[in-house]
Parts: sequence; structure tokens; C-alpha cells
Amino acid sequence: TFINQIDKNKADEMYVRALVEVAQAFGKKTIAECVYDEAVLGVIKKMGMDYAESTQIKVFDQDVELRASSKVKWF
Repeated sequence: TFINQIDKNKADEMYVRALVEVAQAFGKKTIAECVYDEAVLGVIKKMGMDYAESTQIKVFDQDVELRASSKVKWF
């Protein structure tokens, strides 16, 4: 995927950032799958991704609301 190493691969980051910007321009929500570590989570949060799917990261933040399933975290 383009997500799982987005913190290390600048080309993947640029591609995903462009997709997020297009989605936002059309008023659509975005979700990142395969978010396996905090570094990747930080990158996608900064670029404005709406949702992240992960079975690896536990989020302990009162501002995080679970939606749709226990795997989907909303920023």
C-alpha cells in the first residue's frame, strides 16, 4: 500500500497527500488502511486524513471517537 511506509517514502507521501486534497475539494472523507505505527499515524493526521484503520495501534485519547467498527478510529 501507499500508507504503510508513508513516513519513509516521500513519493508515497506526495501521492497520498494529492489524493487527500482532491477528496477534500469534493467534500469526501478519506480513510487510510494498514496504519501500523505511530509515525505513519502522525503523517496522515498532518495531511488531513479523516479516518485510519489499524489493528496494531491502541488510541488512548478522549477526542477519538470510534465509528463503524472497533478498527476505525476517527481523528
